[in-house]
Amino acid sequence: MPDTQFRIWMDQLNQAEGDRVAVPEWPRLLHLALRQQLEHETTVDRPYAGQHILIDRTSRNWKDATVAEKRAVYGLYHECLQQHESILKVGNDEYLLLSYEVPNQGNHKGRRADLLGINKDGGLVVFEAKIAGNAYGPVAALLEGLDYLSTLSGSANFARIQEEFPRLIAAIADAGHPISDKFQNANLSAGARCEVIVLATPEYFEQYDSTARGHGWQDLSRLSSIGTHIQFRFARCGVTDSGAYRTDVAWCH
Repeated sequence: MPDTQFRIWMDQLNQAEGDRVAVPEWPRLLHLALRQQLEHETTVDRPYAGQHILIDRTSRNWKDATVAEKRAVYGLYHECLQQHESILKVGNDEYLLLSYEVPNQGNHKGRRADLLGINKDGGLVVFEAKIAGNAYGPVAALLEGLDYLSTLSGSANFARIQEEFPRLIAAIADAGHPISDKFQNANLSAGARCEVIVLATPEYFEQYDSTARGHGWQDLSRLSSIGTHIQFRFARCGVTDSGAYRTDVAWCH
């Protein structure tokens, strides 16, 4: 007779990795539940119905964006594209940025990942971007990113991404933007470590840290160091005078 999920979680909490004193049990339970649900959702195909998932954004003028959050994301992508060989560095971790406003679900035009990249393991990385005034708190923002990651990781969408990846890299190079040597031989792998990173301004985090609604995301952030093939992380960066996210991005701990 199989154990109930409640007993499985109970045993997992009791055997949790890391410092069990530093982080309360409820964020650990949420962390376990989210990881398990993500693994389940990736088995449910929700293929995108449009022409391309990895859309070439190299020729787009990011300064045309009038929505502040979109302008911040677009500006960050183009700064990394033009000045850093498409690399975004967060702390000591480096990511190859692929595209922004990435479609992923059926005919839903509004459901797009803010920013998509890959890590050095060849895993997908979804960046969910927020600035001050956004109505979604840090945990809700994490769920939004997980929604996109789960659909992008489904077999149909992931196969398309693998197929489109070389074409996109070639298009970026043809536009005069060489890819960093660190990712020249990158290969997307379905079994690689994947990540959701909530990328937000200090003012956004302060907005939610000042209310009970925002309490607890820091504990989820502390769990990001636990060895797993799925990571949920939070990072902060400022915004330039022109409205783009700055490239000096730091992890929240």
